[in-house]
Amino acid sequence: MMNEEETQNPSAEAAGRREFTLLCVDGGIRIKVKPEGRDGIWEADKESVVDFLLQYKKETIHNFNPGGPIITGADWSIESVVEKVRDAERLAIMTGDAFEHNLRHSLAVIVSNKLHMFDIGSFDT
Repeated sequence: MMNEEETQNPSAEAAGRREFTLLCVDGGIRIKVKPEGRDGIWEADKESVVDFLLQYKKETIHNFNPGGPIITGADWSIESVVEKVRDAERLAIMTGDAFEHNLRHSLAVIVSNKLHMFDIGSFDT
């Protein structure tokens, strides 16, 4: 299961939001996050996500794009996912029920107001 460790970050403390690291169950790689406000949704640090992806053990990452009555998806190269993350306006990691209700895709990436969901493994609290 995921380990949750508080890190020392005075600016996060001043903002009233503690900063944590989430440990991926499958790969043992950490991602820095802050609580988003809803259960199981964590705002993710962009550089931390990029570092995670560059250490990812698989060649492709499955994606789905929710949009109306049809969900489309495909396998993406690591490089393509890293590019989306670098261009992202918002990033989030899903845990618990948010992860389960999101077709078990834990990484949310929003680029140009379009949501992309990626299956990068599970994180749990």
